[in-house]
Amino acid sequence: MIIVLFGRLKFVSYLLLFLQKFSINKILSKYNNKDMDTDDLSQEAYKAIILTAERFHHDLTLRFGCLSYGCDTESDYLDAAEKMINIWLTEWELQKIIAKIFFDNPPDKEQFKKVLENILLNIDAVRKIPINQRHFDFY
Repeated sequence: MIIVLFGRLKFVSYLLLFLQKFSINKILSKYNNKDMDTDDLSQEAYKAIILTAERFHHDLTLRFGCLSYGCDTESDYLDAAEKMINIWLTEWELQKIIAKIFFDNPPDKEQFKKVLENILLNIDAVRKIPINQRHFDFY
């Protein structure tokens, strides 16, 4: 039990270091004290971002999943995801991002860029669907 707890603490500390290093905390700071989870996303947004990232690489899914915790609404989440991708595509060298995000089996730089651009297109498609026509799972 202690080993499992230590492993989780170690993962959380690595995640916090990542967030500080890549200015994602600037994105999240705008959405402080919110408690959204990926379960709160519509099926359309979840498929557009989380499942697209998961099909590509699980480590990328972790980044998008953690981003939801700083958001209040799905619209906030879409904005934050779009901003994070745009930062990665414009302000950072992709090879450095790949080295920081992917713990094991890093992807090809061009494939990574393509999946990010695909997620951006998916975000635009979700935004075109009126919120009252999106499908939500209520637990």
